Amino acid sequence: MSTNKEELGLKGQFLSDFMEVFAEETEFAQEMTFEIADGKVGVKQFTDVVVWDTNTLKERAVVQQQGVYLGDVLWFVPIHWFSSMPNPEEVIYEIRQVGRQKVKIGWRILDIVDAEKVYEVSLSKMTTIT
Repeated sequence: MSTNKEELGLKGQFLSDFMEVFAEETEFAQEMTFEIADGKVGVKQFTDVVVWDTNTLKERAVVQQQGVYLGDVLWFVPIHWFSSMPNPEEVIYEIRQVGRQKVKIGWRILDIVDAEKVYEVSLSKMTTIT
């Protein structure tokens, strides 16, 4: 069975292109560590290569029932880290190493889209917690 792009369909082409180009560390992706609350296993910490886009949402408003928000980051993360789709208003934590100390940076989910094997998540920065 051949898997060339002509036979994949639009969604398959997007995912293939996304993983081969956009999600490469030499392009737009970077390895980062996160902590999420998972309803099935409690708190889960993971490190993975994700796309962390700090430019796109400066030009795109996120519209929700409660109003219009300007997010800080557009986060593309593999779906397999979540047991179910996260909801707006949930909080995820970015874990950074600052010197010898780990710092948690809270991000509130404004909007989330299932883009096949990745979630496209609009995030708004919260207060830094150490």
